[in-house]
Amino acid sequence: MSDTVMTYTASEVADLLQVSGSTLRKWCIALENQDYSFVRGNNDQRFFTDQNIIVLKRLKHLIQDRKLTVNDSVNTVLSMISEESRTAGVRSEQLDSEQGLTPFADRSEYREIIERLDKQEEFNRLLLEKLEQQQRYIDNSLNRRDEQLMLAMRESMETQKQLAVAETIQKEQRKAWWKRLFNM
Repeated sequence: MSDTVMTYTASEVADLLQVSGSTLRKWCIALENQDYSFVRGNNDQRFFTDQNIIVLKRLKHLIQDRKLTVNDSVNTVLSMISEESRTAGVRSEQLDSEQGLTPFADRSEYREIIERLDKQEEFNRLLLEKLEQQQRYIDNSLNRRDEQLMLAMRESMETQKQLAVAETIQKEQRKAWWKRLFNM
């Protein structure tokens, strides 16, 4: 594998993430406010590496799917990456092919990674649905078992009460028999 780091423009990343350019800018500013760095071009334009895109995909997932605020999402995403990775951005004087940065390199490997990430996210979503379905089944089974146990306990207590009443009646009848026998 070569030392070349592929970079992408903001419009490419916005299209890839299916967000507007202003949303992408807002997220980048929020990340930069927490000491995360991006590759910068000659006119201070941001270029995005594969790692930046992965971070932004995680950020998008937390904001749009998990409904976290931008700041909470940024803090969560940044807590998952090392301090070195946050400040790995480079300035425009380093942005040339001699340094291994190619803003418009072949994107097939990148697309493959994104497709894998999308498949992994879909798999995770399906797995979570299955887990939730399994938990509902377990909860329902436990509730049915508890109801059956309570019913059995009530029936047992009712039977014990009936037996106690029958035993009391039987004792009374024996006493009455002895009374009749000796009172005559």
